[in-house]
Amino acid sequence: MTASCFRATIGRLVALGTILTSCILLCNFLVVVARWAEYEPIQGLKDNGRLPSINVIVPAYNESEFVRNSISSVLSSDYPRDKVHIIVVDDGSTDDTWSHIQHALPPKSSTLYTTIRHEINRGKRQAMVTAFEVANNEILVTLDSDTTLDKHTLRNLASPFVLDSDVGGVAGHLSVFNIQSQGWDSFIPRILDCLFEQNGNIPRAAQSKHGFVTILPGAISAFRRDAILPHTKALVDTRFLGRPMRHGEDVQLTMGLLRDGWRLKYQSNAVGYTVAPETFLKAFLMYVRWERSNHTYWMLGLVRLAFRDAARFFTQRFARPCSSEPELLLPGDLEKQGGRREVNARTPDYHPMLMIFCAGFANFSYLSIVISWLRGFYFSPWVTFMNLGCLVVFATWFSTLLLADALHESESNMAVEGDVKESDETRLLRTEAESEDRTRKIWRPSPAISPSTNGIAVYENIAVF
Repeated sequence: MTASCFRATIGRLVALGTILTSCILLCNFLVVVARWAEYEPIQGLKDNGRLPSINVIVPAYNESEFVRNSISSVLSSDYPRDKVHIIVVDDGSTDDTWSHIQHALPPKSSTLYTTIRHEINRGKRQAMVTAFEVANNEILVTLDSDTTLDKHTLRNLASPFVLDSDVGGVAGHLSVFNIQSQGWDSFIPRILDCLFEQNGNIPRAAQSKHGFVTILPGAISAFRRDAILPHTKALVDTRFLGRPMRHGEDVQLTMGLLRDGWRLKYQSNAVGYTVAPETFLKAFLMYVRWERSNHTYWMLGLVRLAFRDAARFFTQRFARPCSSEPELLLPGDLEKQGGRREVNARTPDYHPMLMIFCAGFANFSYLSIVISWLRGFYFSPWVTFMNLGCLVVFATWFSTLLLADALHESESNMAVEGDVKESDETRLLRTEAESEDRTRKIWRPSPAISPSTNGIAVYENIAVF
């Protein structure tokens, strides 16, 4: 084979690979858009009596005043205060984080809370495990220490658990808080806000229909306690190449719930605002940290789960029913599998497998496209201009998706189904009742975790009415 023939063959292979992988990516994009278009969040329950008790877990490390803002947003929520228990873990901060935690949770607070302080930094995984050991309510909500909530976020996060007993986890809607900064300080946050929509919120909306949300972000998510407890110890025991894992705790918890067969949902009306990096270097390091946890998906069997769901999907539609098919378990039939759920109770779907194909081929596709563009620009410049025109059309189309999602967010994130405005008389009575000193506070070291045990100090505020 001559050199010219070899180059021609390579060129054809690159072109064919570009076309095939682009078709796969386009197919996935169309599926995501179609499912996102029909997605509707579950409206928050207006009946406080039906809402479950929740633990709000906030691990913090050197977050200073950000953790104070996060706690304040929880206290400002419309969730019934007698059903909220806040657990804040200071993971050995070396700045004034502990002081801000104490000021955010005053002694006369009517909300039950527990503050825990590690004497040394032990990592976010250990901080979360420490909080999980203290948590005793039905639903566990995890927040990053720089995440602030809308008024109805907790209510909208908890409602899916009440309406569907098969739901094991709920992902919130993540937005960037500091996009209103002045000048160029808001440039990077605005780009990141678009990326959060494109790569996070919109795909999660598409995945929510069949309960196969592949990531419950640590910044704002909720878990059913019975579903998450079997996987908490693994957060500090899991190792990769002999070394303890320090990142990807949200991925690991998500994969644990998917393996156990729980349905995972996404709530676009449960909005949490996070502080995004304002410089390119910090944004790059943030994405590097996220990429370092991607291997967690493959370690914990995402490919096997996706393949199993796709196989069930096509089997149910094209194969004859088999009388020997094993019984599907529901989230309460743990005794049938020795205490662990082993059979998937979700509705089978092909989309997770399609996403894995896209993830596997995306980098090769982008590389092939770049090579094709460079080659085309050299031999046929008009092709490059045509490709640029296609990119403009695609970017314009996708921007309309972001705009529509933003409008949907502004309309729904502050609305609760059947929300009734409080009358002036009721508001006055409530204010007077809250001002009365009818709450007795008890501060004491927790007997469960001694201040001298494992470098942890615990302080509890118990409200007795």
